Amino acid sequence: MTALDLSGASLQGNFPDEIFRLPNLQALYLYGNSKLTGYLPNSNWSSPLRKLYLSSTNFGGKIPDSIGNLLLLEIVHIEGCSFTGSIPTSIGNLTRATEIVFVSNHLTGHLPHHVSGLSYLTTLDLSGNSLQGRVPTWLFTLPSLVSLDLSNNMLNGPINPFQSPNSLQEVRLQKNEIHGTIPSSIFQLVNLTYLDLTSNNLSGTVNTQLIILDLKNNSLEGHIHDTFANASSLRSLDLNSNKLEGPLPRSLANCSVLQVVNVGNNMISDRFPCWLGYLPVLKILVLRSNRFYGPLCKSNSTFTFQALQIIDLSHNEFTGFLPRTIFVSMEAMKNVEEMEFGPQYIGGFYYKDSVTVAMKGRDVLLYKILIIFRAMDFLSNRFNGEIPEVLGNFKSLKVLNLSHNGLTGNIPVSFGIMTALESLDLSFNKLHGRIPEQLLGITDLASLNLSYNRLRGRIPRGSQFNTFDNDSYIGNIHLCGEPLTVTCSNDGLPKAPPSASTDHEEDETTSWFDWKVAKLGFASGVVIGLSIGYILLSIGRPRWLVKMVERDQQKKVRRRRPRDRM
Repeated sequence: MTALDLSGASLQGNFPDEIFRLPNLQALYLYGNSKLTGYLPNSNWSSPLRKLYLSSTNFGGKIPDSIGNLLLLEIVHIEGCSFTGSIPTSIGNLTRATEIVFVSNHLTGHLPHHVSGLSYLTTLDLSGNSLQGRVPTWLFTLPSLVSLDLSNNMLNGPINPFQSPNSLQEVRLQKNEIHGTIPSSIFQLVNLTYLDLTSNNLSGTVNTQLIILDLKNNSLEGHIHDTFANASSLRSLDLNSNKLEGPLPRSLANCSVLQVVNVGNNMISDRFPCWLGYLPVLKILVLRSNRFYGPLCKSNSTFTFQALQIIDLSHNEFTGFLPRTIFVSMEAMKNVEEMEFGPQYIGGFYYKDSVTVAMKGRDVLLYKILIIFRAMDFLSNRFNGEIPEVLGNFKSLKVLNLSHNGLTGNIPVSFGIMTALESLDLSFNKLHGRIPEQLLGITDLASLNLSYNRLRGRIPRGSQFNTFDNDSYIGNIHLCGEPLTVTCSNDGLPKAPPSASTDHEEDETTSWFDWKVAKLGFASGVVIGLSIGYILLSIGRPRWLVKMVERDQQKKVRRRRPRDRM
C-alpha cells in the first residue's frame, strides 16, 4: 500500500502508529477527524513517506526527532492539532520538503538557532502557537521560501539585518512581541509583496516597494518616506495606530492600483489629500484621529474619488463647507451592488486587513469588508454650512456620521431615497427645521441620532421610527410627539414651553405670572388679588416693586381702621 486516505471519515479512538511504519507508504491523509487521537513514532521511523496530512485531528504529544528521518517527505500539515513542546532541529534534514505547516498547536520554546538543508522549502507556517525568542535570520535566507508566517506567537527581540536575494513574497509576523527598528533589508527583498508586522512594538520609518504593507499597531515614528514613486504594484497601505507625523507622501499618487490607504490614529499633519482622488481604484481612505486641517477641496477641483466606498475623516481639524463637487463623482456610493455567489470581500484573496467604523453609536471593527459596504464618517471636525442635497444620491451608503460639527440648515429631504442606510448620526450640530417625513422610507434604518440640534415640530411616526427612543431626539427643545413626553398642538409644535432655562423662556414665564395675577384679582377682589400678587412678586419681581406693593397695602389698612372702631 502506497497511499491511505481516511480524511473526513469521522474516525474515533487512537490511531495505531504501526501504520506510519508501513514500508511502502508514501501518502497518509487523516485530516478532518477531530476525535481521532494518536502520536507520531518516537523511533524506528524511516518510511518513504512523502505527504502527511494530520490537520484537524486530536493528534498530540511532541514532534519527535525521528521526523528528520523522513528524507523523502515533501509536505507535512499538522494544523489545529494538540502537539506540544519545541520544534526539533532535525527538521533541517527534510531536504525534499516544500511545505511545513504546524499552525495552531501548543508548540513552545525557541525556534532552532540554525537550520540548513531546506533548499526546496516554499511555505513555512508556524503561526498560532506560543513560540518564543528571536526570529532567526536563517529563515530569510532559505533560497526557495515564498511564504513565511510566524504570526500569533510570543516571539520577541529585534529582527536582525540580513542579506539575501531570496524569493520571499509574503512575510507575516503580526501579533508577537517584536521590538526595535524594521531592518531596511526587509524592504530590499526584491520579490516581497506582502509584509504584515501588525501589533508588535517596532519603530523606525516606512519605505516600501510592496503590494501589501501592513504595519499597524506598532510604535513607528517620524515621517513616512516619500518613496512610493515606483511602487506601481502597491494595493494596500495600512499604518494605523503608530506615531507617524508630517505630511502624507505625494508619491502615493503614483500607485495606480492602490485600493486601501489607512493612516488613522497617528500624528500626521497635512491638508486633505485631494490628489488621491486621481487614483482610479481607491476604495478605502482612513485619516481618522490625526491632525489634518483646512477645507476638503476647492470648489473648482476635479478630483473624482469614483471608486471610494469608505471614507473616515473623523477626529481631525477639517473646516469649511462640505463641497458638493467632491460628492458628485463618487459613483461607488451611488451604485447598489448585490452578491450573487455568497459573501465577497474588498481585495479578494490578498486583502486581509481590518477597519474600524463608527456605526450605531459605537466603534465596530470589521475584520473583512464586504464589497457592498459603504460608509462616510466626518465625526468631530469643524465643518459648517448646510448638508449638500447631493448626499441623498448615495443609495448604497450604509453608515453616515456627520455628528459633532457646526452644520446648519435643514436635514435634506433627499435623504429619504438613501434606501440602504442603516446608521444615521447628525447629533451635536445646529440643524433646524422639521424632521423630514421622507425619512420614513428608509426601512433598513436601525440607528438614528438627531440629538442636540435645533429641530422643531412633530417627530414622524411609522416604520423604523417607532423603534427609536428618547435618546435619538434629546436636546431639541422644540420637538414634540412620541417618544418624547412633550405633546404637540394642532400646528405640530409643542403645547407647553420646554423646561430648559433660556432668556426667551424667562420672558414667557414673566408674562404667565402677569396674566395669573390679573386673573386672580378680577375673580376674587382687589385685596385677595393683590395679596396673591404680592406673594408671587416677592419671588420673582424687583425689590422696588415689592416695596411699592407693601406701601399700597399699608394705606388700605389705615383707611379701614376708623370703621373697625365703630
